[in-house]
Amino acid sequence: TASDTYSVKSVKVNGVTATTSDGFANWQATVPLTDTTAPVTATTENTVTVVTEDNAGNIATDAAHVDVTQAPLTSTFPLVDGGQFMVGVWGLALDRLDGRNRLLVTDETTRIKSIDLASGRRTLFATTPTCSSLGIYINSVNKHAYASCNDSLNGKIVDFDFADPSLFQVYSNAQLKSVASIAVDVNADIAKLISVNDADGAVITINQALSDFTVLSDSKKSIPNVTNPINKSWGIALDKVNNRYLVSDYSQQTIFAVDPITGVRSVFSNNTTGSGELFGTIGDKYITAIAIDELNKRAIVAEVFSEKIFAIDLATGNRSVLSSSTSSNAFNVVNECYGIAIVDPKGYAFLSDQGRSAVYAVDLVTGHRVIFSKN
Repeated sequence: TASDTYSVKSVKVNGVTATTSDGFANWQATVPLTDTTAPVTATTENTVTVVTEDNAGNIATDAAHVDVTQAPLTSTFPLVDGGQFMVGVWGLALDRLDGRNRLLVTDETTRIKSIDLASGRRTLFATTPTCSSLGIYINSVNKHAYASCNDSLNGKIVDFDFADPSLFQVYSNAQLKSVASIAVDVNADIAKLISVNDADGAVITINQALSDFTVLSDSKKSIPNVTNPINKSWGIALDKVNNRYLVSDYSQQTIFAVDPITGVRSVFSNNTTGSGELFGTIGDKYITAIAIDELNKRAIVAEVFSEKIFAIDLATGNRSVLSSSTSSNAFNVVNECYGIAIVDPKGYAFLSDQGRSAVYAVDLVTGHRVIFSKN
C-alpha cells in the first residue's frame, strides 16, 4: 500500500512503474531479479527498492526495500547461527507478543528453534526434555507456548513460559495417546487447549492450568456417538466465525467439523462434500496441517505428497488449490507440510516442509512460494 497527506502520484520498484486501480491503496509491479535462469544455479543478492512521489513533488527514494537472495534449492538459507540446524520441520507458531517478531519451529530434535522474521536467522528457543516436539501453539492470554510430543505412544504437552522458556512443565494424561496437533480456543479472555490424537482421532479439551483433560469427541468411545468417526488426524484448528473445530483426517481424506460444546462431528469437506479440486487418493496422499484464514473466510489445508495447498471456503466446504507445482510455479514446492502459520491474511503464511527441513513463505493471493529458512 502507499498513502500520502496529498495523494500518491507514482510508485516505482527498481525503476518499474507500479499499476493501481484504487489510487495506490493497493498496487503491484513485476520486477525482474538478476538471475533469470530457472532453476537458479548460483547465489545472487538483490535489493528491491520502492520509490514514491506525491502530487506536491515530494519524493521518497527509499520508501521501502527488501533484500532477496536467489540460490539453488540445495543451498542453506540463511547463514546458520549457533548451530541451530533444522532436522525435519514439523510445527510452526507465530510469536508477536510483547514486540517480538519471530517464528517458533519444532523438528525431529528436542530443540525448538526461534526464527527472526526480519532476517530468517535461527536461534535456540528451548529444549524439550524427553521427546521431540510436533505441534506448537501460543496462548496470547497467559503468554505461554505449548508443544505436543510423543514418547512410546504416550502423548505429552510441554508448557513453556515466555518469561523463562528454560523453566517448562511437562504434562501427560491417559487421554493423550499420540497427540499430533494442538490449538488454543480463547473465549472472553479464558483460554483452553484443544488437541487431537493421531492414534484414535479423539479431540481433547484441556484447561489453561493443564489439570483437566476431557474427551470432547471420540467415536471409538461413543462420545457423543459413533457417527462420522475421526480415525487418524494431524491437524486441528478453531473456526471462530462458525464456532467449531475443524479436524483433518488423513486416513479418510476428510475434514470434519466438531461442535465445541457437544462434540458432535459432521463432514465439512471431502471428495463427496463440497465441490472443486479433489483431495488425493486415500493411502497415497494425506491432508495434514490446517489453519483458518479468518479475513478471507477460508481454511488453508496442506496435503502431503501432492505438493498442493488447498483453500477451502468456510461456508460451503468448496475446495480450490492455492499453491502447487502447476498452479503457481514448478519450484520451491511444499511437499510434506505439517505446520501452517498465517502471518498476514492480505499477504502470506509460513508452511513447514518436513522432508526438506525447510520453512516456506507462501503468498495467500497468488500461491507463489519462497524459501524463508532451510538447512
